[in-house]
Amino acid sequence: MEKHKLKYLQDLLARRAESNVESYIRALILLEEKARKAYAEEIIYSKNDFVEMLLLDGCFIIEFFRKYRNPGLRNVDDPILEFDVESFERLNIVRKSDPIFYTSSIV
Repeated sequence: MEKHKLKYLQDLLARRAESNVESYIRALILLEEKARKAYAEEIIYSKNDFVEMLLLDGCFIIEFFRKYRNPGLRNVDDPILEFDVESFERLNIVRKSDPIFYTSSIV
């Protein structure tokens, strides 16, 4: 799954030419403490690992729904889009989507 998250991050960055990973990381570092408080359970990730998780998961969710709703944007060989939204809900990807709220505020 991590390779798919990285691919979706690359797709988002390619689409938003003025953006780069470093600018997203800097912005998420500013939101890191607030994001940790949004989780019911204690987050045991280091600051860097937590920010990376927010970035990868948030960008993945944004790109997934963008491609899901716009079939013309899909890559032919993208196995992730063979899932439907209900499948992602069963995998708890949508329900655990706190990262999208923080990532979408910087994208």
